[in-house]
Amino acid sequence: MIAVISWHLLSPKLPEYGGKSLDEWMKRTGTGRVVYVSGTGTAPSPARVTFGVRFPKGRSKSDADECRAAMKSMGTNTLPFLQPMLLARDGTIRDRLEPWIKQSSWIEERFPTPLEQRQRAVAAISMLGEDALPFLTGIFEDEQTPADVRAFAAYVFRRYPGRAKGSLKALKTAQRSPDPLLALVSSQATEAIEKGTLAGPPSLQRAASGLIPMARGTEWIYEGHVEWTVPGMASVESTNLHWTAEVIGSYRGRYNAEAAIVRGFVNELAWYTPGQTPALSVLLSVSNCVYWIKVGSQKEAEMTAQELAIAPHNVPRTAELLLEWPLIQGKRWGGDANRTDNFYCWYVEEAKNVQHRVPGFQSYRPVTTYTIAYRTNPDHQLVEIVPDLGFTHYVYGHHGTVASADVRLISFKTPETGAKGAK
Repeated sequence: MIAVISWHLLSPKLPEYGGKSLDEWMKRTGTGRVVYVSGTGTAPSPARVTFGVRFPKGRSKSDADECRAAMKSMGTNTLPFLQPMLLARDGTIRDRLEPWIKQSSWIEERFPTPLEQRQRAVAAISMLGEDALPFLTGIFEDEQTPADVRAFAAYVFRRYPGRAKGSLKALKTAQRSPDPLLALVSSQATEAIEKGTLAGPPSLQRAASGLIPMARGTEWIYEGHVEWTVPGMASVESTNLHWTAEVIGSYRGRYNAEAAIVRGFVNELAWYTPGQTPALSVLLSVSNCVYWIKVGSQKEAEMTAQELAIAPHNVPRTAELLLEWPLIQGKRWGGDANRTDNFYCWYVEEAKNVQHRVPGFQSYRPVTTYTIAYRTNPDHQLVEIVPDLGFTHYVYGHHGTVASADVRLISFKTPETGAKGAK
């Protein structure tokens, strides 16, 4: 009983939309799969392969539209929860219990077959469109992924060839698959990418790990000003600050996941106190999301990072969804993203081109710089972020007891750039 309660308390909260959880929406999204239109089993022409979603009986078009709106709103936050369903394998104990399960429609509905689980996940993910591409890239490259799921991923690559060039090598290998449908769709996707036979809009997606560099040895140095209230007194003190954040460990895992141990991540400067030493935290990049996880010790940091690299869908409940690519002005995520006042969630306030002259990252032409904010009634955080560089400006302010920080990046180093100031 204790184990069950602990699991319930520690398990991540399911995304919600319109007062309903992802589980509730999944009962309405139907099943999806890539199929031969001809249904003859013979090798059809490229035009004879399609993808379709079958909604539950009795569902109207408005129901289907509502499901699509719900999935688009919950977005890529759903992917860590859909991943186990997407990878459900045949030949489990559930298959051996099939005759008994079929005797009760109630049990059958609550214990779907591995194939049904995969098809339900596929239907839901298809509603995310191009936002699911980074996630599907990792799924497709793992040859242990069920063939029907890889065929679906290849179909999405064929639909967005301009955004799937990174999967070209895996697609060429998959053309030799013994599964005829996977081989065919992989061939079509390869042709679309190489020849541009299916036009798609300009790329909007990238791996989230490109937002914040995570290689071991990466270092950011900030300078700025901090204020704090002296404990037990009404006086406020301040100082100029030199602060270093560095990646001291990095782990790559399945599905393009990357976990980094960071000492002194810049958000620690909220509620700075004199003599404060940099603490440890873990950054997880999976699909198009970056999570921040606070840890208490070196051992906990190493265990957390290694486990998340291996099983990135097991994001702890304490994790904060820090970034969600693409960053588009007006986009919201994390916290209460359903609010209309842009409070209590991360919000992209501005995107502008800025020329940065930070030693270690000299931009010879303006690069896109995003301003994101997390505002609440008692405080606010403002961050400027540049892809492939990280946080270039961090601001924290408390609206009651004085506590503030305003620092800017003055130096950047990666293993590739070598000593600070090199490029």
